[in-house]
Amino acid sequence: MDDLATLFGLALESAPPATLIHGVTEPAVSTVMLAAAADVVANGNGTAERWAHDEAIGTLGEQFTEALSLRQAVSGDRARDLLRWRPRSHSAVQDILDGCTPESVGSGA
Repeated sequence: MDDLATLFGLALESAPPATLIHGVTEPAVSTVMLAAAADVVANGNGTAERWAHDEAIGTLGEQFTEALSLRQAVSGDRARDLLRWRPRSHSAVQDILDGCTPESVGSGA
């Protein structure tokens, strides 16, 4: 979160109007990997499996399932080059593991 706050400040101060930047520090991370990390935080064993598309639609709804199903890869290179953004964190999965506790997940914090 600190990295994104820093990037937001840099963008407000220095980015030309209408500049599109992405606050990402690594290549695309699959939702399965993110879900496995969240499972660990929730005192699970770190297991996550792909859902069948139709089953996911039945549980999550079509719109959310489609959003999770998209293969999207963006780069933070422009933020680094244009704004000299230097994020300290380099792994979304590790951030989940380091920054969450079962209590904060349960409380919605």
